[in-house]
Amino acid sequence: MPSGAGKTEIPVKIFKVSPRVYVLGKERLQVGRTAIGFVSSNSWDIAGAASAGLTTFWIQRSAGEPPEQLGFGADRVVAAISDRAPLVRG
Repeated sequence: MPSGAGKTEIPVKIFKVSPRVYVLGKERLQVGRTAIGFVSSNSWDIAGAASAGLTTFWIQRSAGEPPEQLGFGADRVVAAISDRAPLVRG
């Protein structure tokens, strides 16, 4: 694993939903866009990650919860974090 992997503190002065925030993971890990996915139960967060070109997994906590209409949708929608395992290649 590249140096710095697993660290959560990154000294930057940018914040979500700037697309720059979402690409920090792939830059730090030195991997391509398709090697990293973004998981969140916040659809606004999914929109930010999708706008940066990441593969996204939205945890839709209730079936009636609509996604926010922000111009970018989730690649996959799951009901629980454990539901995404079969969707990720290993």
